[in-house]
Amino acid sequence: MSKDLNFSILLDFYGSILSERQFEIMDYYYNDDLSLAEIASEVGISRQGVRDALKKAENIITEIEEKLELADKFYQINNQIDDIKKNLESILPLEEVKKSETIKKVIADLSDIRV
Repeated sequence: MSKDLNFSILLDFYGSILSERQFEIMDYYYNDDLSLAEIASEVGISRQGVRDALKKAENIITEIEEKLELADKFYQINNQIDDIKKNLESILPLEEVKKSETIKKVIADLSDIRV
C-alpha cells in the first residue's frame, strides 16, 4: 500500500485525536493532494510550518496505530469476509448458489458488514 493511501486511511481512524489544525493539514495533504505551499497559503503559515505540523501529526497517528492496530484489524476482518464469501460461493455449483436463498442472504449480509 502506498504511503499516501496508508496515511489517508489512518487519518480516517485517528483524525479526531489530532488538533483541528493537524487534521486540516493532513486532510489537505493526503486527501486533497495539495502541495505544502498550497496548504501554507490556505492555513496562513509557512511551508516549513506545514511540513513540521504534517510530520508531527504523522508521528502521532503512526504511534497510535502501532499500539491499537485498528487499521490492521480492519484489513484482517475485510480479508476474512472476502474468504468466507469465496468459500460460501464454492460450496455449491454456481447454478445452485443462485437458487439458494440462504447462501445468497449470507453473502449479502457479509457484504453489508464490510467496514
